[in-house]
Amino acid sequence: MVSEAELIARMTFYFRKTPGIRVHDQLTMTERDLLHNTNRRFKMMIGWHISTDAGFKHAFILAPTFDFDFALLLRDGYPMQPLQRIVEDVGLQMWNPDPLLDEQIDFKNAPFTKHVYIFTGALKQDRAKIKAAFRSHGLEAIIIDDRLDTLA
Repeated sequence: MVSEAELIARMTFYFRKTPGIRVHDQLTMTERDLLHNTNRRFKMMIGWHISTDAGFKHAFILAPTFDFDFALLLRDGYPMQPLQRIVEDVGLQMWNPDPLLDEQIDFKNAPFTKHVYIFTGALKQDRAKIKAAFRSHGLEAIIIDDRLDTLA
């Protein structure tokens, strides 16, 4: 299993050409396994990568393992509801230090590209099904795992 630190390093490398800031939170989810009558808990980090020069934001998910049913989570409002709470709680704003360029960037209202970057170790689900689940909610999943995904 890939460590959280390695996933953060992958994300940092992946976003290296997009100057920005990140705000994030940890989520602990419980998935009910009806077949074995058990509850399985898994952790993931969710957050925003907000471009400081272009004023847009991408969502991201870091999950060491990605073997849970994300279609059900999307239906129940995850990760979008917690992501919205992160932005509302932080309320980021930025001003240019040069008074001649005194423009304020409100990251809370920065346009969302609808891209959700998923950083994980080895993917244990069908890539096409994950992408279809996100697409059905108007989102584009970009999966970065051992096989490095692209938008195509």
